[in-house]
Amino acid sequence: MVYPSLTFPLGDLNHSRTAATNAIRKEAGFEIIVAKSDRVTTEVVVDQQLKQAIRAHGARNTIPVLTKIDEFFLDNHSVENIIHRHTTEPFPIIRSYLAEAEKTVNDVEEQIREAGEGEGEEDEAKLDDLYEMLEALQNYQEYLVKSAKLHFVKHRAATLENEMRWGYKELDHDPIHIFSVSAAMYLDRMKKR
Repeated sequence: MVYPSLTFPLGDLNHSRTAATNAIRKEAGFEIIVAKSDRVTTEVVVDQQLKQAIRAHGARNTIPVLTKIDEFFLDNHSVENIIHRHTTEPFPIIRSYLAEAEKTVNDVEEQIREAGEGEGEEDEAKLDDLYEMLEALQNYQEYLVKSAKLHFVKHRAATLENEMRWGYKELDHDPIHIFSVSAAMYLDRMKKR
């Protein structure tokens, strides 16, 4: 006996849950689909969910939310690799600012070693000034790295959004509106408060 192929919405094989989900979907005015950003363009289940939501509510009422947009840096890629490899702005300018800051840090560290050998009030005052300058330079380097990371995450989100925006035009002539969220960067910022 040959059975017709069945497609289950939301990737669920449980008929009761599928029926309950579809009943709620029919009443909803819009649908939010949450997916990891690194899988959103390749995962079949997410693609099916988006297509079902567009058919049910239209593209304007289908809202994909891309999570973990900044998780890219937790893999084999580091911010430093991105800064050194990318040729588009602002990475070349950030790269040059970081190089200049590193050179200045090395000079200040050398001055600290030289001033540490002396034993007078002038040397202590100079050391205090040098340590303040060193701290400011290190904060500046940290700021530059964060700026590069934020720019790359923003660029990555825009690329994914542009790739997806018109990907479902065969179902609806309107583009879908995509949101990207970054919990890790938010949590890092909250920890420092």
